Amino acid sequence: MTSYQTIHEYCRYILESPTLEDKLRPPRQADGSPLIEGDEESLVIYQPARSERLQMVDGVGRLPPVSDLKHDEKARCSYMARFAHHELQAVELFAWALLVWPDLPGSLRRGFLNVIEDEQRHARLYLDRLRAMGAELGDEPLSDFFWRHLPGVLESEHGPKAFLCAMGLTLEQANLDFALYFRDAFRRAGDEESAAALHTVREEEIGHVALAYKWLEDLKDPALSDVEAYDTYVPYPFAAAQARGKGFDEKGRRLAGLSPELIQHVRQAKHYTLEFNRETTGAVLLPNLAGEEGESWKRMRFHPKVSRVVSLWRCLFSKDALVLAEGKQAASPWPETLGKPPERPVFAQMENSGRLVPWFVDSGIPDFCAKRKLRVDLPDPKRVRRVHDKAFAQVFVQAENLLPAPLKDIIHVFPAPRQKEDVERLYSEVLNVVSAWPEWARANFTLKPRLGSSGRGRLAGKEGALERKAFLSFVQRCQEREGFLLEPWLERKEDLSSQYWIHADGSVEHLGSLRLFNNASGGYLGHGGLLCSQRSVISGSPFDQQLIHTSMPLVREVAAQDYVGPLGVDAFSFQDPESEAVLFRPLLECNARYTMGTIALGLVKRVQESELYPALKSSKDIPFTFWMDGAEQPAQESDASTSTLRIELSGDANGPVLNFALGEVLVKEK
Repeated sequence: MTSYQTIHEYCRYILESPTLEDKLRPPRQADGSPLIEGDEESLVIYQPARSERLQMVDGVGRLPPVSDLKHDEKARCSYMARFAHHELQAVELFAWALLVWPDLPGSLRRGFLNVIEDEQRHARLYLDRLRAMGAELGDEPLSDFFWRHLPGVLESEHGPKAFLCAMGLTLEQANLDFALYFRDAFRRAGDEESAAALHTVREEEIGHVALAYKWLEDLKDPALSDVEAYDTYVPYPFAAAQARGKGFDEKGRRLAGLSPELIQHVRQAKHYTLEFNRETTGAVLLPNLAGEEGESWKRMRFHPKVSRVVSLWRCLFSKDALVLAEGKQAASPWPETLGKPPERPVFAQMENSGRLVPWFVDSGIPDFCAKRKLRVDLPDPKRVRRVHDKAFAQVFVQAENLLPAPLKDIIHVFPAPRQKEDVERLYSEVLNVVSAWPEWARANFTLKPRLGSSGRGRLAGKEGALERKAFLSFVQRCQEREGFLLEPWLERKEDLSSQYWIHADGSVEHLGSLRLFNNASGGYLGHGGLLCSQRSVISGSPFDQQLIHTSMPLVREVAAQDYVGPLGVDAFSFQDPESEAVLFRPLLECNARYTMGTIALGLVKRVQESELYPALKSSKDIPFTFWMDGAEQPAQESDASTSTLRIELSGDANGPVLNFALGEVLVKEK
């Protein structure tokens, strides 16, 4: 459709057209007249249509050093491609905002259309330079950096104010600095044409920042200063520290109308820091969720979903436990639904008064503790990393001959390549392995990082094929994650998890087993199981005993590696693609850290111990489910609403609120 007349029709065209040419069509009707307003409702588009050449990937490598610009045309191409794609994403996101908020003031909507046209012109400037160098957009992987941050805007209660702060007052404000910095770098390299393009972008970026600031002032709570409004409305993971780039363009900010106070706030803003008060009497929790994936956990710490997990994790410890937050320690309120604040942790072995308790013992913990002269009693991070590596469980299960027949000699472990030439060899090696598989295994398969969580960072293949550019980007991300596993994608019937605690003397304690609910991509939804009359917790799966029986030897092997602390072992049942029999796949991976399974078991135990719920002290086995963020129940659970204990986080920003239901015996409303 090129005969669009309304703003809504045009923005849909931009987002639903896959080609670069269509995405750069200016925001006007075919005859050049202005677009008109329609009466369409809000529309959320989660991903833009992209041609194969313009497909985005989850992160790309660093740009070459600016010193390479003078002698390396390929480096100049990399920079121009990165800049052009940032502009293209900006075009898409402003179109996205116009679809999401059709009731914005008319002058702001027209302002967004003007920004779209500016961003299209900026993209063409960079694309012209790229083509002059003999390259095209899509020759190198394209990052989804801008699109990746949309969930934070969508989840924000501040709506368009969050968008203005994220795009105009963070990304575009920072680009004032970046545009000048790289303009001067290209000028020093003798590339005046590219420098001129960057200068034009900087000049016009001032107007975009001015638009965002003007409307923030108009839409904000009058009781808030502009600094307070920005800090309140800007969505995670953005913050004032991300609103500046290399150098600091104070003149550009003044021309955009920013107040001296906001300019100074951005100039002085610090990135996330963690401080520690050693006088505390409770455990001090370091919420480095996904710490196995590197330093990115520091940015993720303040994501709403992560914050809710951390609030629940704290419920497993004594009432004096504190959570390390940005620059301070935070004590979230104790949820009333769990009864009186406890004097002790839910599991006695978690007692760690006055000491640091990380979610995952990563390599930065020793240095963190040494700088603050902290007393800790933690396992060696190198040993933790070794047993947490998915390859550890895979090598063990193969050595013990525990894999079901269809998977024998199918799953492969690959190390991270150390040199560039190894990447191409690895690509061919993966395809050769897949080509030797049976047809059912070649149909759908997956590559997953050896160190990772919640299904993140996987790469899918189909019909024995693997997109080369996506593979190169995937391998780059696996450099710091030890490599990856290659395995077929199976039709799972039931995911299971068994939770343990390994003591300092090497003894092993089984905490309980659970059913595990994941979404299609492996992301966490919840857990389920049975509260037994003996106060133990089991999954209720027909494979429960097999789960525990096969897990124990692996857990003892982990203990032999001098690991101490919580440990989760995952497994699943699946349908044999050939015989259609349901088989058990043990020892999928072992998580040498706290897990959502630890939290689910701990919360169930807290509820059992509470005097508020005498019905739970029944002599009968009671089924339960634990759901995060109101996740929908799988179809097989839908008939259990009157006999199931649900423990559901409501998303209340003031702390976790849990719901429990046992038919007519007990109902606890949100």
